[in-house]
Amino acid sequence: FPKTSTSREVSAQVKAFMENTGFFNREVREASVVWGGGSLPKEEIGRWTEYTFAKSVGYWDALLRKPEIITGCGSGMMKAPFSGASVAFEKQRLYERKNSFGFSEKKILTIETPNSYITRLLIFKNMMQRIEGFIRAGHRLRVHPGGAGTLEEITTFLAMIMHKANDGLHYPFHLVERTGGEWVKTIQEYLCTCFGNTLEDKCEFFVGEPEDYGRMLNKLSIKPESLWNDDLFFPTELQKSPEVSFESIESLDFSTDQDMFQLLINIQRLFSSLVHLLVKDPALAKSWGDEKPLIKGTPKIVRATDDLIKWFTVNNRMYMPPDQVDKLPYRVE
Repeated sequence: FPKTSTSREVSAQVKAFMENTGFFNREVREASVVWGGGSLPKEEIGRWTEYTFAKSVGYWDALLRKPEIITGCGSGMMKAPFSGASVAFEKQRLYERKNSFGFSEKKILTIETPNSYITRLLIFKNMMQRIEGFIRAGHRLRVHPGGAGTLEEITTFLAMIMHKANDGLHYPFHLVERTGGEWVKTIQEYLCTCFGNTLEDKCEFFVGEPEDYGRMLNKLSIKPESLWNDDLFFPTELQKSPEVSFESIESLDFSTDQDMFQLLINIQRLFSSLVHLLVKDPALAKSWGDEKPLIKGTPKIVRATDDLIKWFTVNNRMYMPPDQVDKLPYRVE
């Protein structure tokens, strides 16, 4: 995008891309966007692995609400909803609902093969364009457990919905997990540490059985009138893929002496930088040698962020071995 583009000009360019893909050449119906990790732990808690839980949630969602589903294009939580939904659609003979949309971007596509359920693959220029596409194309959003990339998406959505231009807009946003899991609780506690109760009406947390989540979904009042959320405003801070460098990470401010929107932006940029350094360009972090950028800010927020990233690592939710947690590409004091 040209550096001089305004927020609305960039949003218009994203919409033009969608039009060129033929995305709008279909009937208006409810669209459910699903985010979550591609690499999942395989242990069972009760009768569920994370994959089978997400698959069952996809089944109940499709059985009760019959939405179209949009995810990333890869494995894990990007495949499970399609797998479950396809069974529900087949049972109801809703063969026309089996269009499965996968949103990817160039750098992800080189390391993540589209799963077998994808029938429509859209490849965006960059990650921020992709996330805006997700949010504008959906009528509700569900997040299953994931790592740094999933936190990048969560904080992008929350920063967008927190912007004053989006005051009063309702967009169902759910963080969902099986009974006995620790991910939702961990994320909820982290957000509470950083933002207090500021975000409590922006997202909903669900831990339980797939059938119960499906029944909760069935109470939602969603009447889609279009295939694109033109009413949402995306600030320019969320439309540019952040430059990742030693200096850019050290410049991030994690202090409470700023408004909540700006703190969300800084947290989002750290998780975006982690994805870049661990997945897209690991050679960059190696080029720093023993030096690591320092994360600065209010101590409780810095500590909570560091603890969350290390928790992701030791629980196999990061693209690095759990025993290399001391090699994360940043440092705290």
